[in-house]
Amino acid sequence: MLRVLLILLGFCSNLAGCQIMPIHSATAPVPEHTIVLFREVEPKRDEIKQAVLGRIPLGTPIEQAQAVLEAQGFVCRPYSRLSQAFNPNELLSTGIALPPEVNKRLSKEHKNSPVYCRVTLPELQDWHLMSCVVLVVLIPDEARLVRDIEVGTASKHHPHAYFFTSKKPELREPTGLPVETARVRMEAAGFRSKVVAAEARDKDSRPYVLCEVYDENPLGGLIIRVKLFTDEAGVVRETRVVEGEELFDAERCMLPHGDEGPIESACRYALFPVRAGCRYTLFAIALGMAITAMPYGLH
Repeated sequence: MLRVLLILLGFCSNLAGCQIMPIHSATAPVPEHTIVLFREVEPKRDEIKQAVLGRIPLGTPIEQAQAVLEAQGFVCRPYSRLSQAFNPNELLSTGIALPPEVNKRLSKEHKNSPVYCRVTLPELQDWHLMSCVVLVVLIPDEARLVRDIEVGTASKHHPHAYFFTSKKPELREPTGLPVETARVRMEAAGFRSKVVAAEARDKDSRPYVLCEVYDENPLGGLIIRVKLFTDEAGVVRETRVVEGEELFDAERCMLPHGDEGPIESACRYALFPVRAGCRYTLFAIALGMAITAMPYGLH
């Protein structure tokens, strides 16, 4: 009898063991785009609103709330009829589309002078090829305390995003690498690098490593510039793809770059007048067409 009981107990325990399902930990998907606004968030209206309310709870004095946002880089403007009439972009940036019900609500709140705060934040992903324009509207009550906020967003593509996504998709941002290792990586991708000392006239006066590569085409091209900023230990902590162009970048693309052989250099010098002439001719034609398309031309 005891033996039968032991067999039954063993069978039940095996049956129970077979019915136990393995537990898999569910991992949240990694967001494709994120920005830093007090903390890392996705550039969505609801998430940004929660991040702002986490630092500016309802009931905060409006001046204090404005100071908190300005410390994060926001530019704040109180509503006024003059701004609304003559410079509406000062309040609501072009490209930021608020839902119709939000626009109606803000129109009703104008009597309380809401404060429009705006900032452009780069996304954290490789090379920061997109930015998010964030609008935070602080809505006060009669006592000038924050009663509510509204949020609007707009995406902004970097003008050189195509270069990294189409021509250098394998090139990863060298943050976290020693600067010499980062320079080797950039130079292997065709960039030339040099150390640039801090300049007092620059808004950002930190020294950096400047990496340049020619993005050439038959009529000239562009020079893609990347700045690498390091910490005191010489580790790259920040990268910045320069948006603007410098004077005569297209002409520099047509001339020898310094790494060609004698024959290629001679060909570049010989073809330079032809390529430059075609470029300037096309530019003149485009300018003429634009002027002609204006109402009544120049009259």
